[in-house]
Amino acid sequence: MPIVRRALKLRTISNALVISRDSLRPTQRLEAGLSLAQRSYLQHSCLDSINRPMIASLAHTPTRLQSGGAFSIAKRRRSRLDGSSKRLADHQTFGQVKDCKTLEEAIEFVHEQLGTSTNRNLSAFWSAASHLLRKSEDSRTNEETHLMTEKLTEIFTKTSDRLGRFHPRDLSTTSFAFAKIINHVESHVRGDERKRGDYIPVFNSLLVGEHRARRDLIFNFIASAAARSVHKFDARGLSNTIYSFALIGYPPNVQGSRPFLEIVADECLHQLNHFNMQELSNLVWSYAKLNHSHPELFGAVASRILELNPKADTTFNPQVISNILWSFTTLDEANEDLFRYIFNHIVSTNSLQAYKPQHLATIVRACVRADFYHPILFSRIADHVIETNFESFTGHAYSSLVRSYVIAGHDQSEFLHSAADTMCERDMKLFSVQSIANIIWSYATAREWCPDLFIGLISAAVDRRDEFQPQEMANLLWACATLGQTNADLFNAFVPVVKMKIEDFTAQGLSNAAWAFAVADIQNDDLNNRFLEAFIKNEDRFSVEGLSQLHQWQLWQIERVSPVQLPASLSERCRDAFVSQGTGYSKLQDQVVSVLSRMDFYDVLEEYRTRNTGYTLDALVSLNDTVKIGIEINGPYHYIGGRNLNGGTRLKLRQVSSIECVRVVSVPHYEWEQLDGDEGRREYLLSALREASSI
Repeated sequence: MPIVRRALKLRTISNALVISRDSLRPTQRLEAGLSLAQRSYLQHSCLDSINRPMIASLAHTPTRLQSGGAFSIAKRRRSRLDGSSKRLADHQTFGQVKDCKTLEEAIEFVHEQLGTSTNRNLSAFWSAASHLLRKSEDSRTNEETHLMTEKLTEIFTKTSDRLGRFHPRDLSTTSFAFAKIINHVESHVRGDERKRGDYIPVFNSLLVGEHRARRDLIFNFIASAAARSVHKFDARGLSNTIYSFALIGYPPNVQGSRPFLEIVADECLHQLNHFNMQELSNLVWSYAKLNHSHPELFGAVASRILELNPKADTTFNPQVISNILWSFTTLDEANEDLFRYIFNHIVSTNSLQAYKPQHLATIVRACVRADFYHPILFSRIADHVIETNFESFTGHAYSSLVRSYVIAGHDQSEFLHSAADTMCERDMKLFSVQSIANIIWSYATAREWCPDLFIGLISAAVDRRDEFQPQEMANLLWACATLGQTNADLFNAFVPVVKMKIEDFTAQGLSNAAWAFAVADIQNDDLNNRFLEAFIKNEDRFSVEGLSQLHQWQLWQIERVSPVQLPASLSERCRDAFVSQGTGYSKLQDQVVSVLSRMDFYDVLEEYRTRNTGYTLDALVSLNDTVKIGIEINGPYHYIGGRNLNGGTRLKLRQVSSIECVRVVSVPHYEWEQLDGDEGRREYLLSALREASSI
C-alpha cells in the first residue's frame, strides 16, 4: 500500500498520540485505541517518514476528542477571534496560565477554553505545566486523578492536532516544555526521585511511551516542522528548540536532503549576531550533548562571545560559563583566545561566591582537558574552596575538582588535605562508585597520604563493590596498591567481582588490576587463570607500561610457586618491555655510590641489573666472595606523603629479596639528608650493611 494511503489510515497524528482513559495502566500506555496494524505502522513507518508531506496532512485532519465532542475545521474557524481581539485574548490567557499555582488549576483553566484555545494558549499551558509538574503532590483521590487525566489527555490531543501549524515561537516553547516534562518524568521512572507525583504515569504515556516510541515520534515531528520554517525562528527560538532535543538526549531522525542539526546550525550562523550569552551557551551545549561536531559553528560562537562585554550581558553567569567551557572541550573545539578571555573574566571578579561547586569543577576540568593551564585561576579557586570549607560539595564535585588539580600538576598539597578533612566528615557510602575510585586515584597519583580518608573510601568501596564497572575497579585497586593500602579484606572482596567482569576490562585495566593483586600479594588460583586468559586474548593491546606490569605479575607467580605462567613469547615481550624502561639517576644516588666506592668493600657495582627478575638495583655491594647486598636509594618519588613507601617500591624490594635471594638495604632520602659529612654517611651505610649481613 502506498505510504500516503497507509498514513491516512491513521486519520491524524493526534490519534497516533492520544491515550485512553485508563492510561494509568502501564500495559495500555501506547497507541490505545489503535488497531494492531495501526500500532505496527506507527512504530515502524511513521518514525521513518515523519518529515514527509503526509504528516502535514495528518496534522490538519480533524481530531475526535475522547470526551465525545468533535471540532470540525469549519467550527474551529467560526470560533476563532479576529484581529486585535484575538491577540488580546492570547495575551490575557498566557498571563492567566502563568499565574496558575498548581497543575490542576492550569489544566482546569485551559480545558474550560479548549474549544476556543489558540496555539499560543496551548504552548503557554505546556510551558506552565513543565514548571508546575515539579510542585505536584500526591494529594488527590483516584476519581480526581482520573478526571484530571481525561482533561489533560484532551489538551494534549488538541495540541498534537495543531502542532504542525504552530508559529515558530510557539513550537519552540512547546518543544522546550515537552523536553523538561520528559526529563522530570524519566527521573521518576528511573527511581531517581523518592516521591512520585500522580501525573507521572499519564505524562509518561503521553510524551514518552513504551521504549520511548511516543517521545521519538513527537520530536521527529517537531524537527520536521521546525526544519520547514527554520528561517522564521528568532535566536531564542533556535536556541530553545535545539536545546530541547539535547535535554532529552535525542538527535532527531528525520529524512531529508540534510540533517536537521545541520539545517539549524546554518540558520544559527546566519543570525548569530542576535544571540546573547545564554543563547550561545545553550546552542553549543546542545551540540556537545548530542555529540554533533560543527567546527564552523563553534568557531563563530567563540568569535561572537569575544565581541560581547561580559559585564554588560547579565546572562553571562557561572552556569553559562561552565556550559560553554564544557561544550568546547567535549567536542575538542577548545579555543585558546576564548578560554583566556573567560578565565581572565573569572579571575577579575571580586568573589567566587556565585559559583556552585559543580561550576568550579567544570571550569577546572575544562582547563585540564584543553591543556590550558591558568595558575592564577587554579590558585584562586583553591583558596575559595578551602576558605568556604568545601561547602555544598557533592562527592562528584569533590572527585572532579580533586582529579583535575592532580592532572594539572598544580601545587595542591594544602588543597588535597583540606578536601580530605572535609570528606572524612561526610558519609562516603553516599558517593557514587565512580567518585570513590576517582578520589582515591587522585591521592595516589599525587602521592598524598591521608589515611583516614583512605579507610572511609575503602570501606565504602567494599560495601558497594558489585556496582563498580571494570575501569573504576582497575583505578581503585591500582590506587590502593600504590598507596600501600593492601588490606586483604578489600582485595578478597573484589576477587569475585573482577572475575565476573574481567572480559569487559581494557588492556590497561587488566594490567593495572593484575599488578595491584601482585602488590597486595592476594593469591587466588581461579582469578590468576582468568587473568591469564584475558592477557592472551589482549596481548597485542598492551602498552610498554602494561607489559611491564604483566612481567611483575609473572614474577609474583614465580614468587608463590604458582603453576600459572605466561606463554613464552608473551613472557619474553613483557621482560623486554620491563628492562627497556630506563631508571633515573639522581644527585642523591651519586652521593651514596660515591661514599660506597671509597669504603673498603670487596666490590661495588653501580646500576646492577638482576639476572632473574630484570630489576635494576642502584648498587650491589659485595662484602666478600659470597655475601652480596643490594642498595636502593629511595628519593621522594618512592614515598607517599613523605615517609610511606609506595606500592611499586614495596613490590620491587619483596621480589628481589624473594627471587634473587639478595638482601636489600633501603636508603631513605629524608635520613640521608640529615647526615653530617662523609664520616656520618660512612657510619650510616656501614651500620645498615652490617645489620643486613647479620640477618
